[in-house]
Amino acid sequence: MSAVKKNKLRNISPSSKPIYRDQIVQQSNLVASDYQLSGAKSLSTDPVLYGDFQVLRLNPHLILHTANVTNLYDIKTQNQLNPALKLAIVVSGSAHISFGGKELHLQEKGDASLVSLTENTLFTRHGKNNSHERTLTLTFDREWLYGDLLPQAGSWDALYNFTQQHLAIHLWRPSVHAQAIAQKIASAPPFSTPLERLHCETQCIGLIIEAFSSLEQQALQQNKVSLRGMNRIQQVRDWLESGEADHLSMGELARLVNMSQSTLQRRFRESYNITVFEYLRHCRLKRAMLAIQKEGITIDQAATIAGYTSPANFATALRRTFDISPSQLRNGIYP
Repeated sequence: MSAVKKNKLRNISPSSKPIYRDQIVQQSNLVASDYQLSGAKSLSTDPVLYGDFQVLRLNPHLILHTANVTNLYDIKTQNQLNPALKLAIVVSGSAHISFGGKELHLQEKGDASLVSLTENTLFTRHGKNNSHERTLTLTFDREWLYGDLLPQAGSWDALYNFTQQHLAIHLWRPSVHAQAIAQKIASAPPFSTPLERLHCETQCIGLIIEAFSSLEQQALQQNKVSLRGMNRIQQVRDWLESGEADHLSMGELARLVNMSQSTLQRRFRESYNITVFEYLRHCRLKRAMLAIQKEGITIDQAATIAGYTSPANFATALRRTFDISPSQLRNGIYP
């Protein structure tokens, strides 16, 4: 081994082992195929990484991958991942990865991701020279997650919708307890008894439960925000219909519901397929029309209610909107 490589290994734990490309390919076959390595300037007989790396099948549907490695070079590894759900937690160091071109930079202890892959996907890992990565990754399938349950509206929509969307990504922060479990699993020696393997499987399931609980909690919060937003839009609509907003500017309306003008316009159009101004003009015309019919007010007065300074312009707008003239309204004709 060259002197340069020996210098790089001085800061690596004495218990670390060299990890070669063939070892990674052999173990990765459980979850991926077509492994490719680029960027390393070493000979084919030199190690790719130093540390510990293992991929274990805990049950037919759940695979555990732990890595406690140091990169000797700036390297990029790629492989094709099979359709699955992927949960990853950084125990220490950092992980720079991408799924189908979507980059994730998990750079702090406790950073975690949940990713849904519904089709074969190119996975890329970027390893920086002399950088360290200690991670735990779980790979499992959605059929195992669902069991015999069928999705029911409102019951577990967030979970189901997430797992059915290719490249859906949920970033979450595990609890202190979950971080401790992840560190324990990542540091554990190989199993020596079935009970040790079963205990590890149980702990991994606990991590999966916390990840999806975080996902559902986030969806619940988003729904609450959406509901509050809808209530505010309905309040604006009520003000437009009642006449309370007749003399308010768009900026004043937006401030009253704690929104920006652009957000108010966008959400109002999404809800009613019409702009705020168009809806206000329609409501004022309708109120003016009803006032002529029921109160017998003059055309000038009706024009003022509708927001027009010209009775002629008011009459034109009335005919264009309701296909009726002011005189027809005064004669008891209804649109």
